[in-house]
Amino acid sequence: MHRYDIHFDQLPIERNPEQIWLYWQDEPGGVQNQTNSYHFNWTISYRFNAEVNIGAYGLTILRHKPLSFKDFNAYINQQFNNRKSNALWFVSNCKPKARLNYYDELHLYYPSIKVYGHCVLRNKTNHCHRHSHCESSELSKHKFYLAFESQSCRDYITEKFWRSLAYGTIPIVFGPHDKKSLEKIAPPNSFIYTGDFISASKLAEHLNEIGRNRTLFREYHQWRRFYQVLYRPEDIEHYRFCELCYRLNTNQNRIYYQDLNTFFLEEC
Repeated sequence: MHRYDIHFDQLPIERNPEQIWLYWQDEPGGVQNQTNSYHFNWTISYRFNAEVNIGAYGLTILRHKPLSFKDFNAYINQQFNNRKSNALWFVSNCKPKARLNYYDELHLYYPSIKVYGHCVLRNKTNHCHRHSHCESSELSKHKFYLAFESQSCRDYITEKFWRSLAYGTIPIVFGPHDKKSLEKIAPPNSFIYTGDFISASKLAEHLNEIGRNRTLFREYHQWRRFYQVLYRPEDIEHYRFCELCYRLNTNQNRIYYQDLNTFFLEEC
């Protein structure tokens, strides 16, 4: 059952010992202590060590057939020439301060970042709603996207990252705190990780170099010859349920979680 659908007064007092109870949570955060008393067996989550963990927010999959060199070269030339603007950021949650502070520092050295949202621009008329024509239009014009997560938690990689890849930008990632989480599921050499740079000024230098250098720009898109990404719920949900069905048919472990809080708040 999903964390938002739990009503304790509706849960059975007794349960069939042959049943596997699954707790579904795709965001970091605490769990009501009462939940632990129901001894959930498995979790469905963004965490890689959850029993069901494929495609919480996105997936990398192989293309049925790689793009030809000719088609790929034409794509790179078109993208490099058409993406006249540099970096873009949609931000609506103003509570996480770490990413706002990093933006402020980066903006000093790399001022060509277009931002939508009142967290940075106090002008509330500057709207570009999710899934709108404005959003897709803006993403198609920029080389980079600030995929800054609201929480820097282990394995927490949301649609911000996957959407930016799907729209052809290079994501600049702030969070999760371990780059290895990204490397496990992202296309190879597809993103820029802020933690790889000793300062925001060094990151800005790298962004400027990519913006001028077609060969370097190409390196961050080389993966597109062989892979594609999915991020829309209608495209990834069936992968999650396929994994669930597979686990139910192959995993005979009868474990249970003593403390779901510890699991979801670890390294967060």
